[in-house]
Amino acid sequence: MKQSLNTLIKILIILLLYFLTQALVMTVFAAIGGMGVQGDIQGAMEAYLAEKSSLILLVHNALIILCLLLYRRKSTSAKDAMPFKALSLKESAICLFSGMCFAFLISMLLSLLPIPKELMDSYSTAFAKGTSASPLELLLSAAVFAPIAEELLFRGAIYGSFKNTSRPFIAIAASCALFGLMHQDPVWIIYAFLMGIGLTLVLDIYGTLMAPIILHIAFNFTGLYIMPMTEGIPVYVIGVLAAGLGYAFARIIRHMKKYKNTPQGEKS
Repeated sequence: MKQSLNTLIKILIILLLYFLTQALVMTVFAAIGGMGVQGDIQGAMEAYLAEKSSLILLVHNALIILCLLLYRRKSTSAKDAMPFKALSLKESAICLFSGMCFAFLISMLLSLLPIPKELMDSYSTAFAKGTSASPLELLLSAAVFAPIAEELLFRGAIYGSFKNTSRPFIAIAASCALFGLMHQDPVWIIYAFLMGIGLTLVLDIYGTLMAPIILHIAFNFTGLYIMPMTEGIPVYVIGVLAAGLGYAFARIIRHMKKYKNTPQGEKS
């Protein structure tokens, strides 16, 4: 009981530091946006924050990555919670393709759920705002730094702490619920929760954060750059694509299970 309480306190402190860091970065950018402004300073700050949202995300995630890597370097328990080992080219390719499959399958699953139109409109608006930055800023913030920071935080520090004191199901559910809630928008919460389960399973299968990081990067990149190209394609073509991706993903999961059950010396 005491160990579980200590774990909860530790996770709360980690999340508090995450949001304090976010607030600090936003405060700095707001101050920059208000410098030299005559008149409506608050309005100028808010406009600047909206304009630089991707850059703010990039800077914040870079700080999170730096802090978590320093924490991992100083703490033995953090090294256990955030394992790093290299993946082979084949394993990396599997994770990369898995991320692409996840992006399509989860998006199609969401389209089948009875989500109210108001929530979907809110999701679409939030997505549009988040993708309005310059191509380089968007690529670095959403498709590179955000996946790395989120995997270090949620699959590493948080899930790694939970699984030391909780049953596997509880550890996965709790860490994925926090991952979903961090995204705030109701549709994003569902999206992130489902995605988090897959990312956690991949971490457990390969035993290294490199696997979910690669998968997460591929997932975000597919959602940002590949899936928009499928807009306007007839429904039956999307259905065939979904069936093909579903079959491919089933084969990938089968391969992962086989890999997990293979003796260590026989793995390549």
